[in-house]
Amino acid sequence: RDVACKDSYHTAERILDLGAGDCDDMVILLNSLLQSVGFKTGARIITSSPERGFHHIYSLVFVQGKGWYAADPTDKAHEFGEEPYWVSKKDFVFECEG
Repeated sequence: RDVACKDSYHTAERILDLGAGDCDDMVILLNSLLQSVGFKTGARIITSSPERGFHHIYSLVFVQGKGWYAADPTDKAHEFGEEPYWVSKKDFVFECEG
């Protein structure tokens, strides 16, 4: 668990060792795996309420010739490519070359 009111970040190897993690841990792990096989990745932070501030992050993967797709390893309600419907604010936070 993160320390109260602070995010902690681990390497992909550490997340695998722990066998668990929150949304930012899973973005690190998924993006590391995707980059290792040549995909360009990014991430998006989102919120359901602008007053609440950002409270979730998920991966983005660039599929050549198709564009960016959402890939949220912690959200079983949405399939690959589906963005959450409840989002009121979102931001593309980074892009990394694989």
